[in-house]
Amino acid sequence: MEKIVTESNDESETNNEKFRYLTNPAERLMIEFGITELIKQCQRQEYDTLIFLDKSARPFSWLLQEVWPQITRAPLPAIKFVNPPAVVTDETKNRFSETFQGYLGHNICLVDETSSTGRSFNVVRELITTVVPEGSIDQFEVMTIWPRWKRQSGELTGVRAATDNSSFLSQPNSTPDSKDLRKEIATLGSNLLTHHNDISLAQDSAATDIIPLDQLSTVLSAVLDLHPTEANNHLMDWLIVDDAELMANIHRDQYSLSHLWWIFTLLRKSTVRLRSDPTPYGYQELENDTLIALAAAIEAKSNNY
Repeated sequence: MEKIVTESNDESETNNEKFRYLTNPAERLMIEFGITELIKQCQRQEYDTLIFLDKSARPFSWLLQEVWPQITRAPLPAIKFVNPPAVVTDETKNRFSETFQGYLGHNICLVDETSSTGRSFNVVRELITTVVPEGSIDQFEVMTIWPRWKRQSGELTGVRAATDNSSFLSQPNSTPDSKDLRKEIATLGSNLLTHHNDISLAQDSAATDIIPLDQLSTVLSAVLDLHPTEANNHLMDWLIVDDAELMANIHRDQYSLSHLWWIFTLLRKSTVRLRSDPTPYGYQELENDTLIALAAAIEAKSNNY
């Protein structure tokens, strides 16, 4: 892997002061992780086309195009946008075929911010089969939670849904807010390039390592200033841990930056395992606090902000 070298940002300005919408450091790192993994998947699968689902996934395409030339020499797949229609009719399928016939290739990946029911993926997949009936169609979720621009009111993505509920194309809607978000995405791109090597190494490590619960509890209790027993009790409920003995002989510097990256890599995917109902332990609150604290520690240790 070619090492990416970037200049540090002006340390006189804190990282949060650069962001109006992406104010959560954990969310920023989750996006960086997701785009890094998407690039790896594109390199492995050699997609012809990436289809970003409007409107929420569109900003991810801005970030991908921002950093791709700095990370890989592989050709960037063609990028298209589809807004999953509320109603799919024969007319919708015919118009989709007329619009995209000959433009999608045969190896396609659908990209969305996250998926709860899978409906959006399924609808777009159904439409694509009208154009490429025997094509390969993968799907990729950048995050495990909704991005801030979906949770906040207002049009931040530069487009709006068509008034026709069977339409699959968004309408342009450039606003001052959407332009500001694009600037933040560009700043996030600079951060991603700074972090890319660490993220990539952490992802490769976490993909094969099995985490020992006592080691994770020790690190989290130090980062979050929790009693080890308290951290352990919370983790037992919402983190899947397998065969801790296998990790007994794997040695790490527990408080190193690389270790924090590794821990964050594991925890960012654990949100799908959180209980949806409120509990006395406040799982959703703990998850949020955990990721934010880890992200803040990473940013502080990186000395890049």
